Amino acid sequence: MRNYRDYLIEKLADHEEAIAYLQTSLEEYEKDGNTPALLLALQSIAKAQGGRVEQLLKDIEAEIQWDETLVKSPDVLAALAEKAREEYRAGRTKELKNF
Repeated sequence: MRNYRDYLIEKLADHEEAIAYLQTSLEEYEKDGNTPALLLALQSIAKAQGGRVEQLLKDIEAEIQWDETLVKSPDVLAALAEKAREEYRAGRTKELKNF
């Protein structure tokens, strides 16, 4: 007996199945905003369709997590920005070359 993920990957190898699954996943995301579930669906589609975009999806997931962290902690971000400004004014920073 195989697991559900293996079954799903096999089904999603069919282009039309993958499109239908993606549409359903996006509709569910619009309703519940469950980012991890959407990312899992996208990863499944990517793997079934050849896995070429798995790294891109991992990068997107990291960006979303970073954005969520910033939204949850605006005071921390403001404090870090102020500390950076203080260090700049005190001359404790270096200019980045070729950036």
